[in-house]
Amino acid sequence: MLGESHPVYQVSGSKLPQIHKPYAYYLRVPDLVEFLHEVSPALETHLADTAFDLYSGKIILSFYRSGLKLDFKQGHIEDIEPLGPDALDDAIAGFPGLTFLQLVFGFPSMEELKHAHPDCYSKNDENQHLLNALFPKKCSDVWPIS
Repeated sequence: MLGESHPVYQVSGSKLPQIHKPYAYYLRVPDLVEFLHEVSPALETHLADTAFDLYSGKIILSFYRSGLKLDFKQGHIEDIEPLGPDALDDAIAGFPGLTFLQLVFGFPSMEELKHAHPDCYSKNDENQHLLNALFPKKCSDVWPIS
């Protein structure tokens, strides 16, 4: 119930009666472009704490039948737009189906996503690190209100 990385596990993890592995919720986003626009301040904050803090360039992501282009200037998102299949030749990474949403919501790192889904790829290590910086893996847990 304490999540995957609570400090108590370092102190007395073996003395606890049972450890539950984290659960991943299946989330969908009806309009990915609008959602990324909405959370762009958080994405920019993620970059600010990394070696990519002043990143400028285009990030093209392939979903195989469609894609996204994120334009950055000095660490700030200038534009996000959807792409058709004919504009994906310069994609830095590819995500089949809805696997990109797992990265967006911080469940796996890019490395873990590539391991679990062989069709996920990043063109090189720098692109992989950029995506990990932009969409960092986060430990989260949902507790009931009652």
